[in-house]
Amino acid sequence: VGDLIPKIQAEASDDKLVIGQRQTRVFEWQTNLITRYQFNRASALKGWAVGTAFRWRTAPIIGYYRTPTTNTPLGILDPSRPIKGSPSTNGDAWLDYSRTFSMAERKVRWTAQFRVQNLWNDRTALPWSADVDNAGSVFLQQRRTPGERQFILSSTFEF
Repeated sequence: VGDLIPKIQAEASDDKLVIGQRQTRVFEWQTNLITRYQFNRASALKGWAVGTAFRWRTAPIIGYYRTPTTNTPLGILDPSRPIKGSPSTNGDAWLDYSRTFSMAERKVRWTAQFRVQNLWNDRTALPWSADVDNAGSVFLQQRRTPGERQFILSSTFEF
């Protein structure tokens, strides 16, 4: 129990030190590039479209280094020295078909789409939380694994 007291005190001190700092485990900068090409209505591919999405995110802050002191065995959290995770990239692709027809004297637009999410099936575990041990070495506390590749088929009707 005696070993827990300094850890609890360090946790309370850490919480106070990060007030007003950049939030951890957040991608501060993100870029989304989305493209879609609708084939010419006069061509044999009338009604078809293809598209892709590419997402890039900066490395998030996953913790902070500590400055050792004689009074605090774990060291004092140093918000000016963040520990960064890894940047993230992923992509999607889709193919869709759309046509308009009449039903009961109303125009109906039907769209079918086949989408592949996480196109490259990158399941690399990303560092999500880190701290520094008594020797000053960074150790990961938590990792986040992106979702696996998904194939999605959808059909929508607009009246």
